[in-house]
This record gives sequence, structure tokens and C-alpha cells, in this order.
Amino acid sequence: MKIKFINYKILALLLMLISCQEQIEISLPQINRNPVVNCWLNANGSYIFHLSFPTSANSNSIQVIDSAKVFILSDNKVDTLFHTKNGFYCNSSFSPSQGKPYKLEVKIDNYKNLYSIDSIPQTKINISAIEYRKDYKIDEEGDEYSEIRVSITDIHEGNDYFGISVQSRNGKNGFYSHQITSYSPEIMNELGMETYPNILVFKDDLFENASTKLKIRFYDDKATYVKIYSFSFDAYKYIKSWIIHDYTKEYDFWEVYEPVPLYSNIENGYGIFAGYSSQLLEVYPDSTVTF
Repeated sequence: MKIKFINYKILALLLMLISCQEQIEISLPQINRNPVVNCWLNANGSYIFHLSFPTSANSNSIQVIDSAKVFILSDNKVDTLFHTKNGFYCNSSFSPSQGKPYKLEVKIDNYKNLYSIDSIPQTKINISAIEYRKDYKIDEEGDEYSEIRVSITDIHEGNDYFGISVQSRNGKNGFYSHQITSYSPEIMNELGMETYPNILVFKDDLFENASTKLKIRFYDDKATYVKIYSFSFDAYKYIKSWIIHDYTKEYDFWEVYEPVPLYSNIENGYGIFAGYSSQLLEVYPDSTVTF
């Protein structure tokens, strides 16, 4: 009889909850339909430029912009990028280099001109050793993980911004990045949360003109490369915001986060126009590579 009494109480509570529903209209802010730029300038002379309109989070399609006039200015020289396909623009004679400021100007009918300025950083982090321990330890949940330790030295005055990823070959010429995390303070100070993106960012605040060792943890297959990036400030801010945005966009019953918008350095639009350089370094399981 006691069990029946408890069941009746639960049923009554459910009926009360159902009967107390009220329809509430929520006014969501309207997203400005300003163009989105995605442009990365690489120190090796390559670049990627894409132009589109913003889409909703649940949309599977992108509305590209194929009729814009795109200009990149540097050293009193103007390079015009031409549309190739699917919103991508290119000019084979344009080859970015380190240290130069580049100004972007995009003209689209019925929209304000888009502007941005950035450069490819000249800073390069000094890497002395990479230690790779495959199937290194068991974590607190009983899963086996591998660890890569990168010994680095900051050799440049001022604020510098970096990134790191762990990669493996995907076919003959391609690569894929592993999901990684780190408990090193240089990286934990940036994010303040445990997350598993395919790239992590950090700056030299904690080791300016000094050395440190980053410990990177991952659970995937055998890794074959470590990639170290030097970012401009805008590139660093954008990727950091992307990592946090990607982490906080999903609903979690136990943790409540306010979604973080993506950083943008595009005047009159959204997106990123930024420079970077990178080093791809081969690693071997259960060994240390010195440089």
C-alpha cells in the first residue's frame, strides 16, 4: 500500500506540472546579414580567401558570394583576387610574406565596404625537444592516453602567440588532426576548462625569454607529427574564441555556459583576416627527438 501511495503522489505531481504550462513568446535578436570573410595568410606564401553570408546554426548550406571585388594592399601595391568557385577568390601572382602589413578591402553591391588589416608574425618559437610516449598512462576514468611533451624557449621580446596540434597522415598528401587537451598552465590559463579541440593556443606570458615544457594528451591512434604555429594577435584571438565557442554551444545539464561569439576583425562584416606561420615536426612513439 505504501508503494501505491508513493506512485499516486508522483502521478499527481506530474499532472500539476503539465497543467501549469504557459506559452511564452521569446523575442530573439535578428542576426545582421553582413558578409563573412575567411582569409588566412601563410608565411610560406600561400593563402586562402573565402566569402559568404552568415547562416543559422542548423543550416547545412552556405550562401557564397561570387561577385565581390576583393583587393589586398601592401607596399603601395594592390593585388586583386578573382572568384574561382564556391566563394573562393584567388590571384596566382599574390604571395604574402612575413613582417608586411596587409590591408583587405572588399566591395559588394548594396553593402558597406569591408576592411581589415593584419600581418604574418616574424616570431618563431625555439623547439629543443619533443618526447612522445604512446599509451603513456591511464586517466581517472580508466582510459589509456598518450602524451607528447614539447620543450620550447621564447626568444623574442614582447607578446607572442602560438598554437599546437598533433597530426597523422591521411592518405598520401593529406593530414588529420587529433583531438587533444593539456593540463599545462600555459594552455589551461587560456581556456580555463577541459576541452578536446584539434588545436590549442597559448601565449608567452608565463615563459617570456625563458623555457617551458608543454604536455599534450590525446587518445587517438598513433601520431606522426606535431605542428607548432606562430599567430598574429587577431589569429590567436579568433582561434581561441572558436575553441570556447565550440565548447559552449552544446547544452550540458550539469554545466551551464553562455555561448561565446566568434572573434572578428572585419570592419562592417564578420570573420577573420589574419596571418600565421607553422612548423611541421615528425615524431616517433616512445622516443625523444632533439633539435
